[in-house]
Amino acid sequence: MEMQNNLFLRYMNNECTVKEINELLHHFNIAEDEKKLKAVINAELNKEEVQVAYLEEDEQALDSRLSDLYSRLKQDIAVEAIEKGKVRSLTQWYGIAAAIAIFCCVGLGLLHSRLKQKEPQTAVAYEIKPGGNKATLVLADGKQVDLLQAKNGVLAQQGLVSIHKTADGQLSYSTQVSGDTKSIGYNKMEVPKGGQYQVKLPDGTHVWLNSASTLSYPTNFNGKTRNVTLSGEAYFEVAKNKDQPFIVTVNEVKVQVLGTHFNIMAYADEPSINTTLLEGSVKVSKGKLNQVIAPGQQARVNDDIQVVNANIDEAVAWKNADFLFVNSDIQPLMREIERWYNVKVVYTGEMPVTHFNGEIPRNTDIKKLLGVLEQMGGVHFKVEQNVITVSR
Repeated sequence: MEMQNNLFLRYMNNECTVKEINELLHHFNIAEDEKKLKAVINAELNKEEVQVAYLEEDEQALDSRLSDLYSRLKQDIAVEAIEKGKVRSLTQWYGIAAAIAIFCCVGLGLLHSRLKQKEPQTAVAYEIKPGGNKATLVLADGKQVDLLQAKNGVLAQQGLVSIHKTADGQLSYSTQVSGDTKSIGYNKMEVPKGGQYQVKLPDGTHVWLNSASTLSYPTNFNGKTRNVTLSGEAYFEVAKNKDQPFIVTVNEVKVQVLGTHFNIMAYADEPSINTTLLEGSVKVSKGKLNQVIAPGQQARVNDDIQVVNANIDEAVAWKNADFLFVNSDIQPLMREIERWYNVKVVYTGEMPVTHFNGEIPRNTDIKKLLGVLEQMGGVHFKVEQNVITVSR
């Protein structure tokens, strides 16, 4: 352990060779002794020139900070690893430099002289955070509930329907068996840019909502059909009920199922409304047009309905907490980044023509993510506050 400690200290003094940084990265990648690593970091934090930065943090807060940073480092190493069947487009040196620099420079603030040299772009870039579990629930009476701030437990009672926030950050509905269940109220789940959320509807259907999405639904499904309205993107696991079809309406498009798993991507800034089927069968309709699709297929609705073979992993990567780029052009890729990181993307000069391939966790720091894309070639980024400028 002493050798790795010395390497860690040498790196913070900017004295490591490339070979030594390789050794340090290897140690972090296999180390299980997180407490020992924290001890080394704490020793550095006790230096007089560093203490002022953490003057107001108690021991528990600092320990939590170090745990987060340790996890971040392991995540960055995982992003760098080349896995069979998955494209990773960083060179070994870039991965080493990025992983250690993120851990030391950004997390601990020890290399303040470097940060001054790179100011303001580096400092501003790190203020852009990945999205997380946040949404607003609009009740039938118009009352709004901030689900990020709300405590776990019963949030509201609407007639015989109770609305709960669960310990794992989901919303669920439960209805008393006895009494009048004919009265219907309508709720709305609004997920902002930089957010995501899950809701279990009164019939047991499980819905994952992506950033910049809204789902409207009744508190009771007591008609001949179960109807909900969507804008944005959502993944549905529909509770089976052959006597009561489940219908999702998106503008003029309707997706009808009895019980199945599927994804609908219906953002206003995308060229088509895409329904991707994982399990079961769905019918996609627009006016007099309709198509039934099978698992592994995608219905793309614009002026007509086109059925194509789908890349299932790509369609539901967001639900599985990943970005997955498969021969992606820069614009659809950046639209996804724009929604998840709640930033504005602008373009200057000629449009980059590179096709991007790779898989990256959605909780990746924005600077790391943009660095990965730049390493693929043909594109450059400039970050100023919450605006990302894209150029060739």
